[in-house]
Amino acid sequence: MSATFHPPTDPGCSLFLPGPSLYRTPGGDHGYRFDVWLKRPGGRDSLLQTITWTSSLPIHLRSGEGNTALVSVLLPAMAMGLPLRVEAPVSRRLLHNLVDFQSIFHTWFPSLRVIPIDAPCAAESPIVAAPGTAAFFSGGVDGFHTLRHHLNDLSTLVMLHGYDLDLERTDHRFVVEDYLRTIATELRRELAVLQTNLRCFTDRYVWWGNQCGAALGAAAYLLEGSVGRMLVASSNTYSDFVPCGTNVLTDPLLSTEAMEVVVDGATTPRIDKIFELARWDYARERLRVCWRMPRTGLNCGRCNKCLRTMTALWLADALDRSPTFPSPLSPEGIASEPLNPLHAWFATENIERAQALGRADHPIIRAWAQALARCQAGTSPPHADALARDLSHDPLTAQWLADHAAELIGATGRSNPGALLAALTRHMPEELAAFIRRYWWKAPAALAGRAARRIAAR
Repeated sequence: MSATFHPPTDPGCSLFLPGPSLYRTPGGDHGYRFDVWLKRPGGRDSLLQTITWTSSLPIHLRSGEGNTALVSVLLPAMAMGLPLRVEAPVSRRLLHNLVDFQSIFHTWFPSLRVIPIDAPCAAESPIVAAPGTAAFFSGGVDGFHTLRHHLNDLSTLVMLHGYDLDLERTDHRFVVEDYLRTIATELRRELAVLQTNLRCFTDRYVWWGNQCGAALGAAAYLLEGSVGRMLVASSNTYSDFVPCGTNVLTDPLLSTEAMEVVVDGATTPRIDKIFELARWDYARERLRVCWRMPRTGLNCGRCNKCLRTMTALWLADALDRSPTFPSPLSPEGIASEPLNPLHAWFATENIERAQALGRADHPIIRAWAQALARCQAGTSPPHADALARDLSHDPLTAQWLADHAAELIGATGRSNPGALLAALTRHMPEELAAFIRRYWWKAPAALAGRAARRIAAR
């Protein structure tokens, strides 16, 4: 259940999270549900969203019933600049850590404002963490690297549906779940399957690249009854640190007395991880890295992430022994896929490794060098945070974009990012063309998020 968000027009507004409810789904999963209310002076309150989490493992909230609710909506509340009140008890350690957590995100992204949090602290009685260790795992390079290095410690692999897997793509969800369950069974580990509709709420206000780490923390608390330590595989190293939603600095601040959040693998570059996995038959034969969610198979073999992974496997002389990549690697495929600066570092790693191996003149590496040159010249899509930075520093652009988006949402009644972008494209293609060409992959979420903050109460 949800309602269209109308930004507050009066001072004194806040977000309120009543105590969550635990329940069982018809399929037997364990559920955690809470409402997000916009509190207005005078009692004109609005239900913004009912957020649900489900888990295949039992939910025992050892350090605070309100942890998951609080962390789920913290960044949207910061984006709206609204105080946040939580009815259920929250971990004392988490509340303390969120002071620094907010300060860091505000420093990186000034549009995320530091807000007051009003929540009761959980009881101070000693909390004994569960003995197990879990890891978020989707079958990618970082996840398999963490799995290999902690194989003797890990008791549980965690799949999160509604995170990078589109909640509506149930067909793909079952393909991936079967794939992960097979891995867990073969390795004699437990698979915890979690699902959430959280993005239905957060995507209206916060880019997912900034929200994703908080979502991992919110998910981890639901498993406090089964494990006491959660590993998050790092995509970046300490040397190529990029401010984003999940990172070695802020993820550990989401720890509680019963759940230690640990970022793993930040000392090892991606190219070294792939070379290591190329020598591990089990991982190399099962790698799943694709974001495009192909209808058949695990990897499309054409997107930027597939191509750079395939290139690294080729450099390791292992691509022909990597059956999850269906397409051959070609310079033409690399040239046709724009390189985003957010991922340019990984292309640079491939080029540098090719140079070290004496293969820099190969057409595949020359194609990557050309793609990197285009990216650095600004003819490829910019860094993922560039749009947010541009809008925060250019009020006229933000005003124009938000005003037109508000008109279209008001006329169509739709606030879904994809539907909004389609409406904008139909109604003002010329004005929007240059904007979309530059920010084509980021525009939908940004349009909807900015518009939501500008719509007048109706």
